[in-house]
Amino acid sequence: MSSASQPPSFIEAYMESVPDFARPMIGKLCAIIRKAAPHLEEVMRWHSPVWKGRGLVCAVAAFKNHVCITFWRGAELNDRWRPAHSRSGAFGDAHGEVHGVEPDQ
Repeated sequence: MSSASQPPSFIEAYMESVPDFARPMIGKLCAIIRKAAPHLEEVMRWHSPVWKGRGLVCAVAAFKNHVCITFWRGAELNDRWRPAHSRSGAFGDAHGEVHGVEPDQ
């Protein structure tokens, strides 16, 4: 588990690997998650930062043209908080994804 002020080195390495436009968004998302849920453990899965407690909770990822935050079981959230792209996965898991703003071309 990392502290809110000191991200793990693998997160810093990840930040160096993402497109420039995504760094501030990923940094802000990581800070929000750390502040909201300091008890969660930060790990790397699927080449992205992931937070877990008794199970996987959320992940952030940067792509060529957008940033995404995924919530495991996010499709189960009530309508007010349900992510825009909710779906049930092949293994019965219910993901919810929020895609960030695309950078100016």
